Amino acid sequence: MKNIHYKLRMKGLTAKTGTISIRALRDALDALLECAERGLRLAVQGESVKRGTLPAWLNHSLDFTVTGLEKGSTVLGLDVPVLGETAAEQIKQGDFFARVPSPTDTALSLLSHSVRDAASNNLDAPDLDAGILEGLLEFKPFLAKYATGLSLESADRPKENFSLESDDMKTFESIRKNTPEPTAFVVSGQCDTIRHSSRRFQLALSNGQSLSGVLDPNYLKTEDMRGLWGNKVSVKGVVHFSPGGKP
Repeated sequence: MKNIHYKLRMKGLTAKTGTISIRALRDALDALLECAERGLRLAVQGESVKRGTLPAWLNHSLDFTVTGLEKGSTVLGLDVPVLGETAAEQIKQGDFFARVPSPTDTALSLLSHSVRDAASNNLDAPDLDAGILEGLLEFKPFLAKYATGLSLESADRPKENFSLESDDMKTFESIRKNTPEPTAFVVSGQCDTIRHSSRRFQLALSNGQSLSGVLDPNYLKTEDMRGLWGNKVSVKGVVHFSPGGKP
């Protein structure tokens, strides 16, 4: 399986250089995996937080391999599989929810997009929502207890490099606080897209905008929507918002 090599660099640890306590390592890796999972879910499933057992493609995509510890603060080597091998069917379908991952992307590629968008206040970016922000805040305890900073680096993917410090956590907290909460609405518009394989649909609204959604199979199947394509419909559901307030 093709992997991309990353280095997770932890700065300012109280432990001797090239070492790390088990608790600190656990907190750092738990936060990294949580963020990676949420970013993948948002890109593929349209929502960053979902209950239930992890699907096989997601499990395989998050199967990171630790290749060792290095000195220079403390550096953890990670090999991360490319999505073209772990989630080929899921990303091949494309989507109108978020930035469609490339087959050469990894779960950490998506995380790097989210970090950069949040840090630069690109609040309507397709790879940001409340769940992603809450995932990024999972790094806060690690930075408060164990380190002054953390960075992800890849010689193969320098555009994906990012760093996190305590001030970034304050920024993420502020953005999350101002992100509208999901709210129940009845929305009317023309049903101009239906994707049977993923239970997704898109409404063209009267104001010229589009709104995407996922059907709950407990209430309606995609086959039931076949006759509604191209017609005006009203949909009752929970509307989620970007940090910038975009539905």
